[in-house]
Amino acid sequence: MKSLKKMHMAASYPASPDTYTQRGGLTSSYRFEQNHGSIADKLPLADGNWHHLVLKWVASKQIMSYTLDQGPTRMTTIDTTVFGKDIRNVTWGLTSTATTANARTLVVFDRLPQPIEIESDLNVTNLTQERTVHEGDWVHGGDELEYEYVLSYLNGDNEWQQVKASLPLPEQVHFSHAKIRYADGTEEEINLPADDNESSVARLQHDLQRTLSMKNPHAYITLIGEAAKVDRDTFVDDDMSYFEGHEMKTATATPHFTITTNKTVNLTIEPLTQVKKGEPVIIKGQIKLNDGLDFDNDGMRIEYRVNGEAGEDYQLSMDDPVGYVEFEVDAEELQIGENQITLRAHSKDNAYSEPVTVTVTVIGGELQLKKVSTESVFAPIKLTGTAQVSRPEGLEVVVNDDTGSKAAWRLEATATPLVTNQGRTLAGNLYYQDGAKLTMLGKDAVEIARQKTAPGIDYDVTAHWSSQQGLVLKTTPAAVPGSYQGTITWHLSTVPEE
Repeated sequence: MKSLKKMHMAASYPASPDTYTQRGGLTSSYRFEQNHGSIADKLPLADGNWHHLVLKWVASKQIMSYTLDQGPTRMTTIDTTVFGKDIRNVTWGLTSTATTANARTLVVFDRLPQPIEIESDLNVTNLTQERTVHEGDWVHGGDELEYEYVLSYLNGDNEWQQVKASLPLPEQVHFSHAKIRYADGTEEEINLPADDNESSVARLQHDLQRTLSMKNPHAYITLIGEAAKVDRDTFVDDDMSYFEGHEMKTATATPHFTITTNKTVNLTIEPLTQVKKGEPVIIKGQIKLNDGLDFDNDGMRIEYRVNGEAGEDYQLSMDDPVGYVEFEVDAEELQIGENQITLRAHSKDNAYSEPVTVTVTVIGGELQLKKVSTESVFAPIKLTGTAQVSRPEGLEVVVNDDTGSKAAWRLEATATPLVTNQGRTLAGNLYYQDGAKLTMLGKDAVEIARQKTAPGIDYDVTAHWSSQQGLVLKTTPAAVPGSYQGTITWHLSTVPEE
């Protein structure tokens, strides 16, 4: 060991036992001396002046150098493999010692390096089933899978250069295509290794052609493959993917999942006809697997849609017979009239049935006059000794059919004569005009409208009238001026189906 002279600087591993040498023995007390590397001694540090120290770290060569006051640069190799083993904590900074003389030691950090911040993520998508593959999921043999690695440069003084990717290629997934797309729009193809049936797990090694920086912060590495077609459920283990550049190394885990045989689920649903308004629909059916193997209700579920709107999945109970389906579709999910309920069974390993669609009709609603004007006036008539015509103002008649039947409805009207308070009858009559045809309203019902409307849809009868259709008041030349009143009665009924 070199004998140190006066103030000095050196490099060592303070937490490592190898840094210290035991001295002393039988005739003296034990003491420990620190071993120093890259020593610079006889330094005039405590002279009341500021001294400029520059530290540099070259990660690719694992070399640290320091320069004091423009003097010679001293270098030392740092073994980073010891960190995280016997040496658990890694810190950096400056420390100093003093003699019995009192002295102030001040440090100012002139410039600190901004380390590179990198984030790596992996998204595995089952393109066939259009769903994300999570830890412990199931995929079918033959499903197309997409592995998309996303490398993101978040911050730093330097670019992330010469990045080497090492990606696992599980033997149970046959990859056919790989490429990289960068944030700046450039792309590069990746050559996949040839299939090696003797290797249980191969790895894809690739050097990224572009550096990542704040100007080009993302790289998307996409691998497309097909899950192997297996004759029994096959587990695909998780693994680690590594990305290593000169300035930074990062890793991300691939999910484990199971490839299942190409089993399919068969779902049958008992026929449904109709229910009354406010009552739920009881769905009953049976699930079977086409491979003939025994199964239980664990993880088996039914997804359904009512008129295109998704309901909450029904989970089969372990207490029920295997494959037995029975659950309710709430009345609030149904509409008056016909409802299309589409169901699909899923097993816990994502085998699924073909959609089954049933139709149920909700009946028991009302056919009603939703809105009728209690009063309406006809436009004033100026009597000139000739026949005159007037039409109603502000008259509104709205029909709503909630019965759910497929039949049409019919609106008819009767009317009383128009008279004054003194009992004088108007020389004229009310008519219903339908094109050129006029039909007088009296004690016999006259058809005003006949329609077939969807459940819950309002039909405004008077809004459909035109200048050639609707109620008309016609007077004769004998009409006498006055205020005349009468009553129109509306009759709404269902037209019998032919």
